[in-house]
Amino acid sequence: MDDKENKKRLRSSSEELAEYLQQCDADVIYAMIKILRSRLHRASFQLAENYYSVDDIPAPRTTLRTELIQEIIKLLGWYGSNAVAYTWRRFSKGKGGKSYLGILQDVAKLFNKRLPKKDRKKLPITAGVADFETILAEIMVTLRFHKKKPEEILQILDPIQA
Repeated sequence: MDDKENKKRLRSSSEELAEYLQQCDADVIYAMIKILRSRLHRASFQLAENYYSVDDIPAPRTTLRTELIQEIIKLLGWYGSNAVAYTWRRFSKGKGGKSYLGILQDVAKLFNKRLPKKDRKKLPITAGVADFETILAEIMVTLRFHKKKPEEILQILDPIQA
């Protein structure tokens, strides 16, 4: 994916988030502000001071709500989704969790061990989410079709048979 496509995808996901935040309950936005506040950044401190309680959250579809949403999206972009997901789990359940990338790495290691030694993939030490999703997909396909005859594979993949 080139840089132009990536920016377009990010812009559309930000627009979807903005639309969701425009219509969601004030307590959801307040919870997000508390999460962002826990990330210990001056801008999120300011946001938490301006919106001290659920009652301070502006009504949906107002100029003030739009400004608040833009600030939240800007901070989410700064922290990244993994950090926010981790903080949300910590905030909502009282304990932290793994990032999506960490989960992908663990699952890839687990399923890679199920492959015969000669078919195992060399898992990278540093790779992004997209890389680990691809690796995991390759491992799962290998596991599913390992030692299957071509006729069996065609039967599994034939949509009429399924």
